[in-house]
Amino acid sequence: MCDNPHTPSCDPHCVTSSLPDVTEPSLATPAPALLARQRRAWRYFAAAAVAALAAVLFLASHVGEDQAVNDVRSRAENSAALKVAVLMSELEKQRSLPFVLAQDVEVQDALRSRDPARLEALDAKLFALKSGTGAAVIYLIDPAGITLAASNWREPTSFVGSDYGFRPYFQEGVANGSAEHFALGNVSQRPGLYLTRRVDKDGLLLGVVVVKVEFNGVEDNWRRFPEPTFVTDENGVVLLSAVPDWQFMTLGTLPEADRARLRDSLQFGDAPLQPLPIRTDPERRGAERVLATVPGTGREDRYLQVSVPVPSTQWTFHFLGPTREPVARAATLAQARGVLVGLLSVFAAGLVLHRRHLARNAIAAQTAVPGWVRGRALSLYIVVFSGGMAAGSLGWGWLAQHAGTPRALLV
Repeated sequence: MCDNPHTPSCDPHCVTSSLPDVTEPSLATPAPALLARQRRAWRYFAAAAVAALAAVLFLASHVGEDQAVNDVRSRAENSAALKVAVLMSELEKQRSLPFVLAQDVEVQDALRSRDPARLEALDAKLFALKSGTGAAVIYLIDPAGITLAASNWREPTSFVGSDYGFRPYFQEGVANGSAEHFALGNVSQRPGLYLTRRVDKDGLLLGVVVVKVEFNGVEDNWRRFPEPTFVTDENGVVLLSAVPDWQFMTLGTLPEADRARLRDSLQFGDAPLQPLPIRTDPERRGAERVLATVPGTGREDRYLQVSVPVPSTQWTFHFLGPTREPVARAATLAQARGVLVGLLSVFAAGLVLHRRHLARNAIAAQTAVPGWVRGRALSLYIVVFSGGMAAGSLGWGWLAQHAGTPRALLV
């Protein structure tokens, strides 16, 4: 029996018998087949990574859009609530005036006596009240519909002597005791809200007191902000608007019978009552997502419409919050975050796959060489692997120093 297989004096047959058979399947793994499997695995991995990143971009875009729309909705609701509160404050301030005047003894005496001196004194009183309260005009109408006194009695457009018996606010005031009616002025041709109160004395109808409120200040305040806002009545007709061209337009197409009725009443003069340039966005979910063309912009843009009822009226306040830019910003940010997380996940998964391949390569390196040189082969493998890591670290460090860390991380 040979003691040292590497000694020349030994039997060469003994040396040959002590070496493993490298062609034995249990000890040698075909390198080409292993590399082919690894390349195939990397191709599958790359395809899965691309599909995953595409899915992340798609989902992130929708998530970002939903978040942006919710933010726009929240801001729109807050702004709408604030603007409605300001509008209600103006309304409530003027609503008390007809009631107080209807109880005023001087008003009752002037309506009953028709004395010119008392009516002239009442004209001056109404003018002072109009100046102090911010009302557009205040006037008194007798039971026949003829104006007896008015705050604008000195102006060329004085209401004194005018017949308003056909106006709905007078008829409803006589019938119901009070009325509120938004309409275009028959003489002034300016729109406003008419607040009326019946004047009675000892059960006798003496007349009707009318206070007209114009909302120029409110609309001017709305125009300070870029978002389109407007108020509609129960018929969907725009009464007030931050967009002047939209006044007396409608939310939708009015039935011909309703349009004829409104025209005959002269409530809105000869306004054509055409639909607003607002329509539901067919590419977005929900009726609140709309497309609107605002005068001056020259294009149709995307908005979120928030509608809030105005308390104690039949009005509805509408606020259009722009969504195109907020949605684009939010979607881009969400996609950037999603891609970053996706790339980190892909990197981690690739690292795991790479380590598995390294382990398999190490096993292949051990089984692909004869046993008597296996130690030297493993040493050479470790040296090459460690040297590659050292060289790669040196290269990345140099690149980070000269090109910056962000660019180095992209390599």
